[in-house]
Amino acid sequence: MASALTVLFLRCWLAGQSGVSGQLPALGPSISVSPSRVIPLGGAVTIRCQCRCEARRLLLYKDGIEIPGDECCW
Repeated sequence: MASALTVLFLRCWLAGQSGVSGQLPALGPSISVSPSRVIPLGGAVTIRCQCRCEARRLLLYKDGIEIPGDECCW
């Protein structure tokens, strides 16, 4: 299960990857987690990554395997 810190790091890293030097920064991705509050140990969590960026490809991985679509459940 991904911790909030891991999700925050991932979001910051993806946002940094979306910028192009010398140009206005592109819109960064939006990452949401459901349930949004406390997740009990061993509980399920859904992580969704969305971006309104043109010509951007965002990839989600679970256990090293690429997950198609924009949603991944742990």
